[in-house]
Amino acid sequence: MGIVEAARRLIQGADGVGEVEHVTVEMATIVRELLTDGTTYVGDADVPLPRRETWSDPAVSGGGYGQGQLTHELGLVMRAPDIRAPDVAAFTHGHGARIELHDALVVRFENGAIASIGGASLPLGAFGNEHQLSIRVTGSRGQVLLELAPPRVARFSGTDHVEAALDAEDVRWSFDRVTDRIVDLVLDRTTDNPSPAELGARVVEVLEGMYRSAVSGRFEIVSRG
Repeated sequence: MGIVEAARRLIQGADGVGEVEHVTVEMATIVRELLTDGTTYVGDADVPLPRRETWSDPAVSGGGYGQGQLTHELGLVMRAPDIRAPDVAAFTHGHGARIELHDALVVRFENGAIASIGGASLPLGAFGNEHQLSIRVTGSRGQVLLELAPPRVARFSGTDHVEAALDAEDVRWSFDRVTDRIVDLVLDRTTDNPSPAELGARVVEVLEGMYRSAVSGRFEIVSRG
């Protein structure tokens, strides 16, 4: 999405925030019924319902909010500052569901930076079915913030305050756009891949560590296996 790329441009480069020191991410999305009852995802009215166990059976899904939503959140965290995590501590909460509905984790990155990351399942109808996302990336020279509702990307660095210009396309989520990008990459129409396999591996590392930590109650070393 253009809003993420705008944030990435402001974080990096000579005019960016410098070395990343602290990251906070909070996300809440309309997936409670999806994770508990298999109700279709918001915006997918024309898509056949998934089998109930696809999301709600841990033997099939491998988890709940972490697998379904936190992957996106972690991808943003790992891509925008372009960092990797060696260890993580986490709590998860299912409120009686077979899989977890909410996640809270603390991550330490390879450069010593720290992050607090949270994700919550909202019920259908919450705030007009509007997904929530808030990111703060603080570095040695300043901070970049990203808000999804209402859309905003801004940077303060020294005496410089920049507000990114965003249009409707920058904040529009589209499964078609993801599919189109894959096709364009296969057909060599573009070489720009915002979601490469290496980024996916970094996300899976943290997610796997999160689930281990939630069970063990300890700070877990992120597996590189």
